[in-house]
Amino acid sequence: MGSPPGITVTAGKVPFWRLELDGSRCSGCGLCVIECPTEALTLSSGDESSRILFRHDLCVACGRCEGICPEKCLKLERVLEVDRLQNSAVVLFEDNLARCRCCGNIIGSQAMVRQLRLKLGDGKGSVASQLELCPECKIEQFSLGSDIPEPVTGVKE
Repeated sequence: MGSPPGITVTAGKVPFWRLELDGSRCSGCGLCVIECPTEALTLSSGDESSRILFRHDLCVACGRCEGICPEKCLKLERVLEVDRLQNSAVVLFEDNLARCRCCGNIIGSQAMVRQLRLKLGDGKGSVASQLELCPECKIEQFSLGSDIPEPVTGVKE
């Protein structure tokens, strides 16, 4: 017979963590997902949005996600939430996708582009304008030595 739902164990050396994310600071870069050795954190992308998902039952409390996060928006707490062990993944972060303003390919989350723009300052310079380009369009622009090309009509932001 299993434990009743709703029990939380916080005493001792519990091998599970509760992961909380401050969505106001998260850029959705996905470094935490890449660093997670057990796939407790995964990235799920649809046509227009991107999500970071967390599975409590797969977390081994290694702390890599918290350490790699450039925005320092992850907080780990050693806890076992029995009612979450058999549940599906919890959405920690969700945002609309940013697309290349030339070809329409996905370049990341809109939050990531906003965060980078803030870190670069006014966002009007040559480097800031490249945030709206995918790697292929950046290479093409650089190899042609041209200005940023005009957007393709019909490309969604």
